[in-house]
Amino acid sequence: MMMAAFILAQATAPPCGPTQEIYDSLAKYHEERIYAGLNGQSFFETWANQSTGTWTILRTTPDGTSCIMAAGDNFLTFGRKPNT
Repeated sequence: MMMAAFILAQATAPPCGPTQEIYDSLAKYHEERIYAGLNGQSFFETWANQSTGTWTILRTTPDGTSCIMAAGDNFLTFGRKPNT
């Protein structure tokens, strides 16, 4: 039973849409882009609200589609303040 739930969770596609629409949805949480980097053809970004601790990781492809890969709370930085 637990394995079936795990497989179903893995099969669920992440929410995706035009990049600007995803950015606009993050504005509700007052998240700002904290980190970004390329991985092959994909651009990964970490957005966070350092006051509330919410965070989101996005993957953007060259066609302008962004997908929310992960999100949560309790965002932490360790000893270094991110460049903004």
